[in-house]
Amino acid sequence: MRLLKTKRNIFFSICISTVLVLFTLVFIINRSLSYNDLLNAQREYTLSHAYIDNITTDDITSINKQFDIVYLGQASYYDGNKNKADKYYTLIDINEELLKIQKNELLIGRFPSEENEVILEKWAKDNMKKYIKGDYLYLDLYKRGPQKFKIVGILKDYPSNKNQSKIEIYKKIPENKAYRDIFICFGDKSNKNDSIEKLSQYCKNKNLKLSVNKPLLEKEDEYNNIFSTNMLLMNVIFFLIMYFSIKGIYYISIRERMKEFGVLRAIGVENKTLFNIIIGDILYYSLLPAFAGMLLGTLLSFLLKNTIKNLYELESFQIIVDYHIFLVIIPVLLSWIVLSLENYKRIMKSNVINLLNFEHEDTKNSSFNIIKFPIKNVITKIPLNNLLKNKYKTLFMTLSLGIISSLLIAGVFYSNMKNIAISQAIKYENKDYLLSIDAFYVPNEISGLDENELGQIKNIRINNKSAIKDADGFKVLQGRIIIKDKDKIRDFSFFKDLNTLGGEYTKKVLKWVFREDNGQYEVKSNLIGINDTYLKKIRKSLKISDSDLEKFKKGQGAILFNPPNRKGDKVFNYKNKDIISFKYNVKYYEDLGSSDDKESFKNLDIHILGQVDILGVHTQDYVPDFVPCLLVSNTYLDKHTGLDKYKIVKINPKDGFSVEKISDKISSIIENKPNVNLSNFEEEIFTSKQFSDSQQKILVSINLLLLLIMFLNISNSMIYKVLNRKDEYNVLMKIGANKKQIRYIILLEGLILGIIAAILSLLISTGLEIVLYRYFLNILYEPVFYNNIKIILLVLVLNITIGVISSAIPLSYLRKDNK
Repeated sequence: MRLLKTKRNIFFSICISTVLVLFTLVFIINRSLSYNDLLNAQREYTLSHAYIDNITTDDITSINKQFDIVYLGQASYYDGNKNKADKYYTLIDINEELLKIQKNELLIGRFPSEENEVILEKWAKDNMKKYIKGDYLYLDLYKRGPQKFKIVGILKDYPSNKNQSKIEIYKKIPENKAYRDIFICFGDKSNKNDSIEKLSQYCKNKNLKLSVNKPLLEKEDEYNNIFSTNMLLMNVIFFLIMYFSIKGIYYISIRERMKEFGVLRAIGVENKTLFNIIIGDILYYSLLPAFAGMLLGTLLSFLLKNTIKNLYELESFQIIVDYHIFLVIIPVLLSWIVLSLENYKRIMKSNVINLLNFEHEDTKNSSFNIIKFPIKNVITKIPLNNLLKNKYKTLFMTLSLGIISSLLIAGVFYSNMKNIAISQAIKYENKDYLLSIDAFYVPNEISGLDENELGQIKNIRINNKSAIKDADGFKVLQGRIIIKDKDKIRDFSFFKDLNTLGGEYTKKVLKWVFREDNGQYEVKSNLIGINDTYLKKIRKSLKISDSDLEKFKKGQGAILFNPPNRKGDKVFNYKNKDIISFKYNVKYYEDLGSSDDKESFKNLDIHILGQVDILGVHTQDYVPDFVPCLLVSNTYLDKHTGLDKYKIVKINPKDGFSVEKISDKISSIIENKPNVNLSNFEEEIFTSKQFSDSQQKILVSINLLLLLIMFLNISNSMIYKVLNRKDEYNVLMKIGANKKQIRYIILLEGLILGIIAAILSLLISTGLEIVLYRYFLNILYEPVFYNNIKIILLVLVLNITIGVISSAIPLSYLRKDNK
């Protein structure tokens, strides 16, 4: 008997340790992936928590002394191109810490150390080939005239510049430069919100303009906050799993000691002492295995680092083990306390005689009458009767297995819904193209590609085969929307705020974005020409009838981009069929040296055929993309304005063709075009898809680990049930049942458990999916209620398989005892 108890104690310890290994592994993987998610956010938003423009070196020194700052990036405008009809570029003085804040890095070379040394991004260098001879860059600058610079390094492409087709050339900022813009990255030791509040007060006193990187701060708060919703939800789930896992493992021990507790009560042991014995018993079986499991889970996470990185196809992956790891022990401690109180309460409720004569609840008489169930075969009745006798335990096992399975199904549903929405949004925003050609407008010059050049790109051939799948052009005409009726503006504050956005560009170049002029209102905007391909992408988002859509294609009206304000209301009060005015000058270009009031404009009165609240065509320059504008067909622009150049051309090669070779051919077509740049987004699109795919793999694998924990728990419970029913099985064999029928009884019980869990997982996951869909309906772009039937069937089969296998494991124990 003592040997049997020793074996069971070892078994309990192994089970507890295994559960904690898996639990810790799940926690560390989740924490590490959250950190990698934060790194992605830092790449997107930079490490800058705050930005101050036009600040003196004395103020910079003062700020450096007062705050805990890791990086302080500095930048200042140096010069630009003299010939506006030539390639558009900007030279900027920076310090090396700005690159660290932007998480940009040198692919080759070093940071400039001399006045005549520069670095630039790889894509920018590819577009500046005509100015490069050897290692030198020859430029004709706006203020300083002809200059020669030595290229000492090539930077990795910076997504923000590349997306806007903005060529920036960097040189070292001189120490004697009086004013500069600064980007501040606070240290981890400081409270960033307090630091920003203090910095805001400093800037207010000094009359400086401060901007805060709210998206980054929110992401960091989410990662660091141990009381965040995500962290609390995860700990609640882990607590429930841990509670029932420890309860299932500890269940045998506490039941076998009920008579012992009866004796202790009979001899007058104090309640406090009895409670200490109960909790000490749990700690005896759980404490050392729990810490061993945590340690082993932590070591295992480091050993599996490369496996996780390859499995999830992550570009980089770091295992994060910080003080948050102690959160793992909280659900364990709570489970110990709750279980101790639960068993103490049960023992104190029972009288001493019942404890002394205690029988295991799996073998005592049941209140359920088996005759009530219309099942002819007695052998078939027994498993169902056994499950109903222990209804609460049966409910726990089926419900816990069903909940985790439903989380897996609902998680895959959410992942699919999100990926489809992201894919739709990428198409809508024209980010599904590998190559992009962007032109910048200049005075008295219509920049861009004409029909002949677009045709050349469409007809590119490699190895005598057509290499281009898509080549879609977009024409853009700068001008102003004219609002003659004040009531057509729903939100004046939105338009007034436009004049304060965009910094120096708005102030010095645009001068204004919204104004009142002689009783009417003007908004600087764009008239954007789109083709049928793009029209199909945005069709679901358009508030337009099919008949009006045909009119639009024929050039008989426009689609109004009517963006929502912060409250979600449309900023314009226009309706379909209304007429809106737009004035333009095809060769007009705003710059520092001209006043737009002296320009001559033509006026268009355009019928609004439909509206859309998301703009997918990013025009890269002029006004911000959230300013209202008008979409028309390219046919309309040809007919009414004479604009014959495509400002933006988006290109997708056919599968199997080298993007690099196609880029070379396109470059040869556009090399003599003024202010036209080519960008390659192959790496960015691949990384985006890779990240979306890895998220789903992560979700599935974490849920599978949780299912493994539940499998161990159910197996342990089934072992206990089978061992307790040995006498019952012996009686059945004496009255004629054979070993095959005994196995049938045990396996059928597991099968019923699995089927009930499968049904519950289907019902619960359906409810979760409906809740998720409704919640994200107005958050994600055109979410689709899509279920992966293969995953659902796989999870249902997995539930049934877990039920059957967990009941098959105890058969080996039964065979050993029968030998």
